[in-house]
Amino acid sequence: MAHPEPIFRAPKGTANFNAFRTLQMGVVCALAIMLAAEPMLRLWDMTRAVPWVQARIELRPAPEPYGAIVVDSVHAAHPVSGERRVWVETPEGHRICDAERHDSWSGTSGRTWSFRAFTEAGCDLPAAPFRVCSSFIVETARGLRGSFGPDCSGLFEPRAQGR
Repeated sequence: MAHPEPIFRAPKGTANFNAFRTLQMGVVCALAIMLAAEPMLRLWDMTRAVPWVQARIELRPAPEPYGAIVVDSVHAAHPVSGERRVWVETPEGHRICDAERHDSWSGTSGRTWSFRAFTEAGCDLPAAPFRVCSSFIVETARGLRGSFGPDCSGLFEPRAQGR
């Protein structure tokens, strides 16, 4: 039985002709990869998991003069940088005061703050129940922007803490 003729087969040529053909294909493939890399990475930025960054905020009682400490944990799924807005609000959602800071986030980081330091010395500890919230407006290394949050703490009642 005779072997069937292959479907994909380049015509035979000299060794130099075959090497040149291989070089041509290599150059075409290299250019395609270089030109497609940036659009592919931008597509990845748009389709990857969201939120890119989120916070977990916990308020704990502290002795005077602090009144409360803020345990802050930020998780960034991918490296981002930008603006973080922090505010204090009543149980009904009315803002008492707010602050803004610029930073970069990558991975998971945690810090413990005094209440005044977390709100950037812009807010005294309220006497009525309140919560602390945070939101992010960030940008990836390739310039794609995203807005995430708000992430809020549980309700903190200063009177129950002996104030």
